[in-house]
Amino acid sequence: MLRITSIVTVPFSALLALSACGEDPASIDQWNDEHADNAYQLQRTASPCDDASQATLASDTRDDLWCGCGDSSPGLFLLADGDVEFTSVEDMQDASVMDVTVSSDGMLVVAGENADSGEPLLVSTSIESGVSVNEDGLVVMADVWLDLALSREPDIDHDEVSVNSEGQIALTDGLDVSFYDGIAWTPTTDFSEDAGYINNIESMGEIFVASGANSDNQPAVFQVDLAFDTEVRTMTLAEAEGQMHAITRLGTEGQVAVGSTLDGEILVARCDTGSCDTAEDWDMLPPSDEVPSNGNAMDVAFDTAGEVGVMVGSLPSMTDGWASVTTDGGLTWEAVEGDFPPLTECMVDDSGSFVLMGEGSFSVLGSAGA
Repeated sequence: MLRITSIVTVPFSALLALSACGEDPASIDQWNDEHADNAYQLQRTASPCDDASQATLASDTRDDLWCGCGDSSPGLFLLADGDVEFTSVEDMQDASVMDVTVSSDGMLVVAGENADSGEPLLVSTSIESGVSVNEDGLVVMADVWLDLALSREPDIDHDEVSVNSEGQIALTDGLDVSFYDGIAWTPTTDFSEDAGYINNIESMGEIFVASGANSDNQPAVFQVDLAFDTEVRTMTLAEAEGQMHAITRLGTEGQVAVGSTLDGEILVARCDTGSCDTAEDWDMLPPSDEVPSNGNAMDVAFDTAGEVGVMVGSLPSMTDGWASVTTDGGLTWEAVEGDFPPLTECMVDDSGSFVLMGEGSFSVLGSAGA
């Protein structure tokens, strides 16, 4: 079993060598020079993931950024607040990380598998304790609901959710996950029966929400209250075929979801009613010059207060990407001017600092803070 025991710094030159695009420091410096006057203080850095589409991001209570990488370049990496270089977490270099998340009580949870053996991996640790685990390799978190995606491959349509006795939920696709420390994971919700499929889940206390498509392949979001039942509430957001690619919480009660139709229409949906369990609760963002109307919207993230947010995607050419930032909870957005490849992942912390990741090993830092 893999254990987090310490953090080892990877030299910046070594991080650059990880680039799937073969970029050298000079090309990154050139990009930074060309964007030196950007309003969002963009700074290009080397992504620890060879393929950013396999990256998963989380921000902790100290405004540090955690990045997990999938099969192409396994490992867990840390970007400490104020730094511009990722560091590698020792003893996690063989972990194919499929999800990393931080709970409200400051626990870092990493889910995935051993890249060599394929053995499922679940590690939970206190961030404040200096990134270490207890003697059993697990800190039990009673009454904390977490969104652990044990399978994040983009070509898989997830259709099953499991829950364990500690209140953690996971996308499992029927995977036998009764593997860890005697804790059994029991399938509770089968989305394939009446709701289609999901590709992203988010914890909202004892309720989890999800994004994906309904049984008619229309963009939809879902809600399940595991405390009372496993009935899937489906909110269809568009009549055309397509899917919502990502969903995130907006403050303590609201939600924002992004996606696209098969015809390439970008969809941005926002709910701040506190229930968000009917389609009427959701408002579609009207077209504007600050968010492309065509292409794909792939990811969205907000700070804890639900005020500063960022979303990313790709343009119809499929060779260029876009990003937009909000500072009013998603009511209005502003385009981030820059030369981007298709962008797939984003994260923002409570200081307003954000990271954008995209095709190949593209990674750029920015700030929407004061």
